Amino acid sequence: MRTSLQLSLLAVFALGLSSSALSQKIGAGKSDTASAYKLRTAAVLPIGFFNDDEALKLDVHKESQDMFRDVLKSLLEHYGINRVDQATTNSAYSQMAGQPFDTEHYGDMPKPEDMVRLGKHLGVDLVIVPRCRYHVKSIVTITGLKTKASAKVDLWIIDVRKSEFDLHANAVMADDTEADSAVKIAAAILVAPVVAFVSGGAEAPHMQKAGVAGLIKAIKPWTEKQETSKIGSGNR
Repeated sequence: MRTSLQLSLLAVFALGLSSSALSQKIGAGKSDTASAYKLRTAAVLPIGFFNDDEALKLDVHKESQDMFRDVLKSLLEHYGINRVDQATTNSAYSQMAGQPFDTEHYGDMPKPEDMVRLGKHLGVDLVIVPRCRYHVKSIVTITGLKTKASAKVDLWIIDVRKSEFDLHANAVMADDTEADSAVKIAAAILVAPVVAFVSGGAEAPHMQKAGVAGLIKAIKPWTEKQETSKIGSGNR
């Protein structure tokens, strides 16, 4: 019960932030069809993490990467999304493309048509493509060293059956100064203790806040559709 309430609080916070992404047909115009609030399956592509244009290895700024992953996972679970095992998704993509999914080059996003093919191959309802690019700057002031971080988040949620973008969020920006509430709510819904989100060096808490704020802003149009299509929401 406590976890459900905390997840709901995160969803409410997400609804209060702004983003320009809309549901969009792949290769066509926009669609007004809202996603059904029901149990669905999804393949989530490996998340590309970057510091400016340099790809981050798994053990570099690990705490920031883990927090981003955990918040996304919690949001998907809250809305009834069951993820395909990551190894299965990775293997299916490699078979389809002839090479592993590329998380090393910031400028490269997959072809939406390939994501639809991947989803059909795996028999899932959704294919999700997330990516986060951090920018960290430290300056010396009269009061000492100050660190500031921002994040640019791309997040695609593709409806496989409809060959349609359920969410097409690109380059959604956020910084650490706007994310205190987001981090507090995110920390509350996750299993790891809060201290895990402020460890790892001077840059870590700033990157964590920026990344989570960017993710929540990017996913906002999709969470709105889930809430308005929920049974008992008053919408038909």
